[in-house]
Amino acid sequence: MKQLVLLSIILLCCISAKAQRKSFQIDSVYTIAVKDTFCLTEANFCWVFNYHSHKNYADKNESVLICDFTCIKNNVAENKHLVFDGEPPYTWKYDNYLFTILEYDYDTFMKVRTSIVRE
Repeated sequence: MKQLVLLSIILLCCISAKAQRKSFQIDSVYTIAVKDTFCLTEANFCWVFNYHSHKNYADKNESVLICDFTCIKNNVAENKHLVFDGEPPYTWKYDNYLFTILEYDYDTFMKVRTSIVRE
């Protein structure tokens, strides 16, 4: 019950912020904005892109990109903080799917490619 309430709150926030819900096919490239929800039509899950953040390392003169997402699968919402260093492309795996951030504008949008992990 608690998870359904959380899911409802997340979806309500996305709708009220004029976010868009987008559906995409595997092996496609798409652009998502902050607060957008993107769903894979072949899979049973969606991601909500919440925000970007950075962590600076003064001793290394480097910064890492942090992406905050909410993953919704089988009506269960789970928060994900993904940390990437260096320059794009950045890649992460979820289930049998690979997501690659090709480019981004900090806390504005990301251009993402999806593909299936073939084992």
